[in-house]
Parts: sequence; C-alpha cells; structure tokens
Amino acid sequence: MRISTGQKQDFFWVKAKMKEKVYDIFIIRSILQIVMNLSKEELEKLAQHYFHGLSINREHKRMINHYLNELEKKHEETYLHSNRVGILSVEIVRNSGRDSQIILCPALGHDFGKLEIALYLLNKKKFSDEDHERMKPHVLLGVEIMKKIDPFYAAIILWHHYHKPQDSYPTDEEIKEQLALLNLPESNKQLSKEYGLLLAMADVYDAMITRDNNLYGGKVPPDKTELLMLHAFKDRNMNHQQIIRTLYEKGIFGQEYDIFFRNLYYQHITCKDKNSPIISLHQTAGDKVLLQNQSQRRR
Repeated sequence: MRISTGQKQDFFWVKAKMKEKVYDIFIIRSILQIVMNLSKEELEKLAQHYFHGLSINREHKRMINHYLNELEKKHEETYLHSNRVGILSVEIVRNSGRDSQIILCPALGHDFGKLEIALYLLNKKKFSDEDHERMKPHVLLGVEIMKKIDPFYAAIILWHHYHKPQDSYPTDEEIKEQLALLNLPESNKQLSKEYGLLLAMADVYDAMITRDNNLYGGKVPPDKTELLMLHAFKDRNMNHQQIIRTLYEKGIFGQEYDIFFRNLYYQHITCKDKNSPIISLHQTAGDKVLLQNQSQRRR
C-alpha cells in the first residue's frame, strides 16, 4: 500500500496522539484515511489465506484458482466481488453456527458463469429488463463449470439468486432438474439450499454497498443496509430475519466495509508477521471506533 508524504506525517501525528490516548473523531478519520483501504493484492492475499486453509482436494483448489484467474482476465470488478463474497460468506456461515469449510469454494466460484456472459453486459451499471434476462443464465452456466469440480458446490451456487420468490432464478423446475442431474443425496440437496441462501446474503450485501447500479439507487452506506437486507430475505424460510439481525449485531454487516476487511487482514495476515506493527480497529456501539496499538503485546 502506497502512502504519500502527507499521509506519513499524519500517521506519525496519529501515533503520537494514540500514545496520549486521545481518541477524538479527527484522529479516527485520519487513521481511517491512511490504513483502511485494502489494495487488490491485500484482498487477494486474504482470500488465498482462507482458501489455502481448506481441507479439500488439491486438484479442486487448482481448478478454482484457474477459473478465478480467467475471471480476473475477463472482468476485474466481478473477480474482486467474488473474492469479497468468498471472505464474507465464510464469516456469515461461521457466525451462524455452521461449517465454514463448506462455503468458501462455491462462494469464490458463484459467478464463474459470467465467464460466458458478454463483456458489455458485465460493464453496464444500469440494467433494463432485457439486460436482467440476459444475465440470468450465468447461474446455470456456473453450475456447469462448478460440477466439474464438485457437484455439491454446484448445487450450492444454484440457489444464490433464489432469495426473492417474485424474481428468483433459476426457476423451481430448473433447480429440481439440475439437482436430479447432480445426483446428490436428499440430505445434501437440502443442505445446498441452506448454504446457497447464506451465500446469497453475502452476494446481495456486497452488491448493495459496492455497486453503483440502479437497483438500490446507487451504492448504499453500510449502516443504511439493514432494512433493505431484511426486506430482501423476508420471504424465505431458515429464519433469515434472525440470522441477518445477528450479523448486524456482531458487526459482520453494517460497519464500514474497509474496516471489516482490514480487521480480518490484521487478524489473519498482519498478526502472523512479527515485524509488522498492528493497529486494530473495531466498531463498537454508538458508531465509535476503538483504536488499540497492539505492537507492545509481542515484545
């Protein structure tokens, strides 16, 4: 991450104030400007940290990385979205008491079907009804790719646009047909829906706050998303309303996105590097941010 001379001066000023334990809003803003934004390389490093920790077949990992690389070449925005959704899905699943090992691969690969979608459509910000119809096949196209890796992963991504009964896709008939072709046990079919709808939460949330599209009238500030998320998932089972409220209570949803990812990066990457000083930032009640210099802990 590149920091300008002015930012370095601010940074040393902030460090001095932190030693004095002066945590006013100006200091908070200064530190956020300097250290919050994850670079593309840092996001990739964080996603790969999660990915390499999976206990899965080496060939499956190779194939997932291959298709991620192809997605990056075709459309970087979708590639970065896939990395964020992968990380976010793990945290959603983990904080809802389920097995987070299951979700990462299908979450990283949920948009592999967009490799077969025209680039002009991926680049559009405002979708017409016709554009929306042209985009829908990406789910079934993604299933075709993912079933080469693992049929259960393919079944999970089958559900990631199923949260709205009035506008879900694929259709119930298509889903039933695909599940039959995947030849999964009945218990896994139901489990795929459970995990697929949790993946949908990550997908919708990321799109809501990062994409300047016409669905929500532009990007939505994270602290303004809760009612929209509750509304988006109000018509399905699995107690989604309570899951979503819990995610906001735990800070998985609702806090500044850069803070969320920077905290994870510090926890999983920076903390492992004994030569890196850490500033841990956590959002607490009343929209306050606690800044704590943890570098002394390692001495």
